[in-house]
Amino acid sequence: MVVLIVWIIMAYVCYDVAQKKGLNSGMWGVLGLIFGIFALMILVMIPSKRY
Repeated sequence: MVVLIVWIIMAYVCYDVAQKKGLNSGMWGVLGLIFGIFALMILVMIPSKRY
């Protein structure tokens, strides 16, 4: 049960970070749900599209 909650939180965090960076937030939310912390680590390394 705890693992499921952590994966959902990762999906939301990926969604939020992608939205703030100007990236496709829906796609990153799904990737965060599937890959968890690994998707978040990749997302943090991608440069922002907003200037």
